[in-house]
Amino acid sequence: MDVKTAFLHGDLDKNLFIQIPKGYESRQTVPICLKLKKSLYGLKQSPRNWYLRIKRFFVKAGFCSSAANPCFFIRNKPNPCFVFMHVDDLVIGGNNLDVFRAQISSVFDMKDLGDLGYVLGMKVTRNWVERVIFLSQELHVNSLLSSFGMGSCKRVSTPQVPSSKLLPLATADSEPAKLHYRRAVGLLNYLVACTRPDLAYSASSLS
Repeated sequence: MDVKTAFLHGDLDKNLFIQIPKGYESRQTVPICLKLKKSLYGLKQSPRNWYLRIKRFFVKAGFCSSAANPCFFIRNKPNPCFVFMHVDDLVIGGNNLDVFRAQISSVFDMKDLGDLGYVLGMKVTRNWVERVIFLSQELHVNSLLSSFGMGSCKRVSTPQVPSSKLLPLATADSEPAKLHYRRAVGLLNYLVACTRPDLAYSASSLS
């Protein structure tokens, strides 16, 4: 599920003032400003204000946040349900999801995106018969390879050739080249964290 205009629901914990937007004329003879009543997109505190707002909803609905991940909410009874939140996207699971959908839709303007297919760059495939879930990142891998000129490379059986040696960083390397390398390592580490822990040693050696 998706929360429409999520950041606009956040409450402000201090006074904030803005200039009158372009296109609006003021009849005042002296310069004036506007006082915000709610959070706006672009404010540095808007993401946190939104989290605190929706957390109050979850607590009121009988949920508690996980100690391991504050964006993971669990309700054991009544109507057991769990919700994983990433900004304005909610991944929900449970026995009677219609109850939760009705609850949250009564407070926020929601959009139901249907069964989970992709989340955080991962493809989610469910086998209902065997009751298993598969995660894959084929699109992420293909995008990574294309970005670094390896779109036509061949597959290998191991993550790293045992005899391979990394060259030390040359002091003459330009900053764009260094940034390019760090970006590659970051994309690879995200792959390791999500679906490919077997690449952890190779990724760490690059770091």
